[in-house]
Amino acid sequence: MGDKSDTVDSEIARIASRQHGVVTLQQLEEAGLGRRGASERVTKGRLHRLHRGVYAVGHRAPNWHGRWMAAVLACVKVGRWEVDFLWRSHGLIVETDSFLYHRGSVSFESDYARDLDLRSAGYTVLRFTDTQLEAEPERVAALVADELSR
Repeated sequence: MGDKSDTVDSEIARIASRQHGVVTLQQLEEAGLGRRGASERVTKGRLHRLHRGVYAVGHRAPNWHGRWMAAVLACVKVGRWEVDFLWRSHGLIVETDSFLYHRGSVSFESDYARDLDLRSAGYTVLRFTDTQLEAEPERVAALVADELSR
């Protein structure tokens, strides 16, 4: 009969399989693996740290889907909001919006409610459209760099 670690490993594998092979520390803890257990698995090469609180399960080099998922999972929420990019120490948030996901009155109102909450919490919020990101990447990067240098 299996022991508790078999159950924990099965749960971790189930989570990772849905997320392109990556998991968060919070998910590991919810599966029954504490911080100490996660640290031990990092030492043994069973978990590989990709970002603070995000790990690849069993392999060092996830594919691009896994890398993107890890980046998304690493995004440390601001209040009740998930943000696209956060520089907490600089008080900067960058939101990237595409018409596909940000159309309609509900999304429009939600985006503005989010911005008000984040600004009230002391953050500067920059928004860029997918068209701006694709057509003017140097300009977008310059604006973000300028804000980070303040």
